[in-house]
Amino acid sequence: MATVKGCSIPDDLYYNIENNVWARRESDGKVTIRMTAYAAALAGRIVSCTPKKVGRSVEQNKSAGTVESGKWVGPVKTPVAGEVVQINSSVTSSPATINSDRYGAGWLVKLKPDRGMCVDPRQVIAHERARRPGRLSGIPIITI
Repeated sequence: MATVKGCSIPDDLYYNIENNVWARRESDGKVTIRMTAYAAALAGRIVSCTPKKVGRSVEQNKSAGTVESGKWVGPVKTPVAGEVVQINSSVTSSPATINSDRYGAGWLVKLKPDRGMCVDPRQVIAHERARRPGRLSGIPIITI
């Protein structure tokens, strides 16, 4: 696992740098969506989290939920389109989990991605490219 400016970058994730989110394909085909450690650090202590409801369809680069801190309110945009199949009730009841457990219990939603969904390679990058911000050319298409 790499670290950039004090923020960890796990090797098994795909990152949407522009929207400060990561996605992980799970073994069951679902995709877990979460704010990056960098986004959580910038936002400060998260005080509220409202994910989209189970069964709701979410378009690529649209909000999968909203988070609020003492200095920011904004969407957590998903890098893939799909249906919300699970929300993380622990972050709705204890939103600071987003700050304290950035790659474990702090995820927001799990999506069932649209069939055959391909992620735009200009928007989502693998971990090795996330370590080198600004170098996005030559990224392969990532099929979720």
